[in-house]
Amino acid sequence: MVVDVADQSVHRVLLDSGAEVNVIYKSCQDHMDLEDKVLKRSSTPIVGFSGESVHAEEKITLPVTITDKQGVIITVPQEFYIIDALTKYNCILGRKFTVAITSIPSTHHQTLLFVGLEGRVERARGNEKMARSCNFVNRANTVPQKHENKGAIKSSRKRKKAL
Repeated sequence: MVVDVADQSVHRVLLDSGAEVNVIYKSCQDHMDLEDKVLKRSSTPIVGFSGESVHAEEKITLPVTITDKQGVIITVPQEFYIIDALTKYNCILGRKFTVAITSIPSTHHQTLLFVGLEGRVERARGNEKMARSCNFVNRANTVPQKHENKGAIKSSRKRKKAL
């Protein structure tokens, strides 16, 4: 999904309704023009879904804007924790964001339903091709490649050919 953060277009944004906080990664923050924004010190440990703990050294409040195909826009200020980690995503928008814009994310449909400024339900769509590429790369980086698995795959292919 693509959203505007501090009036700058940010690609590869993950909507994670299970995340308690919003995260912007250091590599993304370095590419953004945030000179006039105030960074606050933070020593908050953030625990990831695999159980590892990362310390966010800074946090910042930035306006997040989401737009649908018809140009309906909603902007809300959000607090982001800045984390220095390797990931294919630039930003993670968590539960606080989805609650702030009264939205319902659907990962399966790559869609975010939200209440627009006029009170109507609006729809913002993600990029399915980009989501699949991020998912593929993350799986490739996290799943250890074992020599035994390659043999098991080859033997199952031989069995299929034999049938």
